[in-house]
Amino acid sequence: MLVLEKRRDIGVLRTMGCTPGGIMRIFVLQGTLVGVVGTASRTRGRASRCPTSSARYKLLHLPGEIYFIDTLPVKMEWPDFVFVASRPRLTCFLASLYPAWQAARLARCRAIRYE
Repeated sequence: MLVLEKRRDIGVLRTMGCTPGGIMRIFVLQGTLVGVVGTASRTRGRASRCPTSSARYKLLHLPGEIYFIDTLPVKMEWPDFVFVASRPRLTCFLASLYPAWQAARLARCRAIRYE
């Protein structure tokens, strides 16, 4: 969507001498930055709530007549957080490649003429 909205600006940048690689870097960086900020804020929020759901507070109750434990234990380990948080960041990076490539291929005169 951003490439479609910024079509004229991309044309102006290309006319001013920005290379297709430079345009591609701008859009890949922006897509990756969105993923990093979103993942960091969401991970921080979940990490702060995780201690409250541990067995010490007994928030996750299980029926004692069905299971041999009453509460579900929660164990936080940072390698798990790193592993889970790295996947959305990688996905955002990969998802930003195709629109960045499309922006880099945009013809400079067409982008300015039709906007």
